[in-house]
Amino acid sequence: MIIVLLAGIAATSAPAKPSAQLFVTAFDTRPGATAETDVDLRVPGGASLVTVDIPAGYTLDLDRRPGTAIGSATVTSPHTRTSAVLFTAAPGKWTAGGLTVLVDAYELAFSPPAGATGIDLDLRAVLANPAAPSILAWRAVVTPVRGAAFEVRSIVGLPQTLTLLPRYGAALTLRGRLLFAGRPLPDVNVHLALATREDLADAREIGVATTRGDGRYTLERPLSRHGQLFLIASVNFYESACSDASSAPGGCASQSIAPPPAAYSTITIRPR
Repeated sequence: MIIVLLAGIAATSAPAKPSAQLFVTAFDTRPGATAETDVDLRVPGGASLVTVDIPAGYTLDLDRRPGTAIGSATVTSPHTRTSAVLFTAAPGKWTAGGLTVLVDAYELAFSPPAGATGIDLDLRAVLANPAAPSILAWRAVVTPVRGAAFEVRSIVGLPQTLTLLPRYGAALTLRGRLLFAGRPLPDVNVHLALATREDLADAREIGVATTRGDGRYTLERPLSRHGQLFLIASVNFYESACSDASSAPGGCASQSIAPPPAAYSTITIRPR
C-alpha cells in the first residue's frame, strides 16, 4: 500500500444536500499512452468516505521515491478553495491531516475534510491507458455524512477524437467528426468558438453543431472579418442515467460521459 498525502486543507462546516457526481478526464486518450488524468468528484452534501475504483486495463505506477510529486489536488467548500501538491509517501510515515489518499491495488480511498463539496485529483505521469481501444467505467462509492453509501460513475472512451476542419467560401464552414473508442458518436453537441488572438483570450462561441449518425458535424456562419483566426471545437460532459444496477446500498446516483480533448485549427482570411 502507498499513501499519498495532500497537506494544508482547512476544515469547515458541512452542507446538507446529499448528492454527488464524478467526472474523469483523460488529457491524452491514445491507447497505451501515459496520460495526465483528472478525477473530479462533486459532493454537495459532503462525504465521510470515498473509494474510487480504477478500471481494469489501466497501469498504475506509484513505485516512486517517497516525496515524489505525482500531481495536485484541489478541495473546495462553499467558501474556500485550496490546492496543494500530491506526493508519494511510505505507509505509516504520515499522520492523518488535510487529505490523505490511500492506494490499495487499483482503489483510491480518502476521507474528505469536513465541509468539502468537491475533490479534484490531477494525476500526472502515473497512469497509463489500456493498450487496446476501450470503453471504461470509473466508479466511486460515496459514503455521505448521513444516509446510505451510493455510487457515481464516469464513462471514458479510449481513444476519443474530435476533429475540426475550417473552410472559407461564401461563409465560414466548420466540419469535423467525433469518435468514441473508435466509433461514431451521434447526437452530441459540439461547441464552436472563434478567437483573433493566439492565446485565445478573446474566444467567443459562434455556434453549436450536433453530430449525425456517422459522428460528423457541420456549422456555417457568415463572416465579415479577415486576418488569421483561431478556432476551437469542444464537447461538454454529458450526464445520463446509470447504465446498469449498482451493488451500493443507495444504488447509482449519476453517470457522466467524458468528452474528447478539444480540437484547434487556424485559418487566414484575406480581404476581397
